[in-house]
Amino acid sequence: MNKPIHIVHIISALTFGGAERFVVDLINNSDKEKVRFSIITTRDENPLQAQIKRGDVNIEVIEKKGKISFGLFSAIKNKLQELQPDIVHTNLFVGDFWGRVATCKLSLPTITTEHNVNIGESWLHG
Repeated sequence: MNKPIHIVHIISALTFGGAERFVVDLINNSDKEKVRFSIITTRDENPLQAQIKRGDVNIEVIEKKGKISFGLFSAIKNKLQELQPDIVHTNLFVGDFWGRVATCKLSLPTITTEHNVNIGESWLHG
Protein backbone atom coordinates (compact mmCIF):
# COMPACT_ATOMS: atom_id res chain seq x y z
CA MET A 1 0.00 0.00 0.00
CA ASN A 2 1.28 3.48 -0.89
CA LYS A 3 1.83 6.14 1.73
CA PRO A 4 -1.05 8.68 1.79
CA ILE A 5 -0.42 12.15 0.38
CA HIS A 6 -0.07 14.70 3.18
CA ILE A 7 -1.98 17.95 2.59
CA VAL A 8 -1.62 20.89 4.97
CA HIS A 9 -4.40 23.49 4.93
CA ILE A 10 -3.52 27.02 6.05
CA ILE A 11 -6.52 29.12 7.13
CA SER A 12 -7.03 31.82 9.77
CA ALA A 13 -9.42 29.72 11.90
CA LEU A 14 -12.10 27.06 11.68
CA THR A 15 -15.02 29.33 12.51
CA PHE A 16 -18.51 29.17 10.96
CA GLY A 17 -17.91 30.41 7.42
CA GLY A 18 -18.01 29.06 3.89
CA ALA A 19 -14.25 28.61 3.41
CA GLU A 20 -13.95 26.94 6.80
CA ARG A 21 -16.86 24.63 6.01
CA PHE A 22 -15.16 23.83 2.68
CA VAL A 23 -11.98 22.69 4.47
CA VAL A 24 -13.93 20.51 6.94
CA ASP A 25 -16.08 18.96 4.19
CA LEU A 26 -13.06 18.30 1.99
CA ILE A 27 -11.33 16.49 4.83
CA ASN A 28 -14.43 14.54 5.87
CA ASN A 29 -15.06 13.35 2.31
CA SER A 30 -11.50 12.32 1.44
CA ASP A 31 -10.20 8.77 1.41
CA LYS A 32 -8.15 8.06 4.56
CA GLU A 33 -6.10 5.52 2.66
CA LYS A 34 -5.04 8.07 0.04
CA VAL A 35 -4.87 11.43 1.85
CA ARG A 36 -3.95 12.64 5.31
CA PHE A 37 -4.37 16.19 6.57
CA SER A 38 -2.96 18.76 8.93
CA ILE A 39 -4.33 22.26 9.43
CA ILE A 40 -2.45 25.40 10.41
CA THR A 41 -4.60 28.21 11.84
CA THR A 42 -3.52 31.63 13.11
CA ARG A 43 -6.23 31.95 15.74
CA ASP A 44 -7.32 29.55 18.43
CA GLU A 45 -10.96 29.84 17.37
CA ASN A 46 -11.75 26.48 15.86
CA PRO A 47 -15.34 25.45 16.69
CA LEU A 48 -15.64 23.51 13.41
CA GLN A 49 -12.80 21.26 14.57
CA ALA A 50 -15.48 19.25 16.41
CA GLN A 51 -17.13 18.50 13.07
CA ILE A 52 -14.05 16.85 11.58
CA LYS A 53 -14.98 13.16 11.56
CA ARG A 54 -11.42 11.91 11.20
CA GLY A 55 -9.36 11.51 14.35
CA ASP A 56 -6.07 11.70 12.47
CA VAL A 57 -6.19 15.43 11.59
CA ASN A 58 -3.65 17.54 13.46
CA ILE A 59 -4.50 21.23 14.02
CA GLU A 60 -1.59 23.54 14.74
CA VAL A 61 -2.25 27.07 16.00
CA ILE A 62 0.40 29.64 15.13
CA GLU A 63 -0.90 32.87 16.60
CA LYS A 64 -0.88 35.98 14.42
CA LYS A 65 -0.17 39.04 16.53
CA GLY A 66 -1.58 42.26 15.06
CA LYS A 67 -1.94 43.28 11.41
CA ILE A 68 1.76 42.95 10.67
CA SER A 69 3.22 39.86 12.27
CA PHE A 70 6.60 39.43 10.61
CA GLY A 71 7.49 36.40 12.72
CA LEU A 72 4.49 34.62 11.25
CA PHE A 73 6.29 33.89 7.97
CA SER A 74 9.10 32.10 9.78
CA ALA A 75 6.78 30.34 12.21
CA ILE A 76 4.65 28.94 9.37
CA LYS A 77 7.77 27.99 7.41
CA ASN A 78 9.19 26.17 10.44
CA LYS A 79 5.91 24.34 11.07
CA LEU A 80 5.72 23.27 7.42
CA GLN A 81 9.28 21.93 7.62
CA GLU A 82 8.22 19.94 10.68
CA LEU A 83 5.00 18.63 9.10
CA GLN A 84 6.66 17.68 5.77
CA PRO A 85 3.58 18.11 3.54
CA ASP A 86 3.39 16.94 -0.05
CA ILE A 87 0.99 19.79 -0.89
CA VAL A 88 -0.09 22.96 0.91
CA HIS A 89 -3.62 24.31 0.37
CA THR A 90 -4.09 27.96 1.35
CA ASN A 91 -7.47 29.52 2.10
CA LEU A 92 -8.58 33.12 2.68
CA PHE A 93 -6.28 36.11 3.06
CA VAL A 94 -4.23 34.80 5.98
CA GLY A 95 -3.47 31.50 4.28
CA ASP A 96 -3.05 33.00 0.85
CA PHE A 97 -0.70 35.82 1.88
CA TRP A 98 1.23 34.59 4.90
CA GLY A 99 1.16 30.92 3.89
CA ARG A 100 2.20 31.51 0.26
CA VAL A 101 5.32 33.41 1.32
CA ALA A 102 6.32 30.50 3.57
CA THR A 103 5.60 27.86 0.91
CA CYS A 104 7.54 29.80 -1.73
CA LYS A 105 10.59 29.87 0.52
CA LEU A 106 10.33 26.08 0.83
CA SER A 107 9.44 25.46 -2.84
CA LEU A 108 6.39 23.44 -1.79
CA PRO A 109 3.59 22.72 -4.25
CA THR A 110 0.74 25.02 -3.25
CA ILE A 111 -2.93 25.25 -4.17
CA THR A 112 -4.80 28.48 -3.43
CA THR A 113 -8.58 28.58 -3.38
CA GLU A 114 -10.18 31.95 -4.10
CA HIS A 115 -13.35 31.87 -1.99
CA ASN A 116 -14.43 35.45 -2.74
CA VAL A 117 -13.15 38.70 -4.19
CA ASN A 118 -13.00 41.53 -1.67
CA ILE A 119 -12.36 44.51 -3.89
CA GLY A 120 -12.65 47.12 -1.12
CA GLU A 121 -10.23 45.49 1.34
CA SER A 122 -6.70 46.70 1.82
CA TRP A 123 -3.62 44.52 1.38
CA LEU A 124 -3.27 44.35 5.16
CA HIS A 125 -6.61 42.60 5.54
CA GLY A 126 -6.58 39.67 7.91
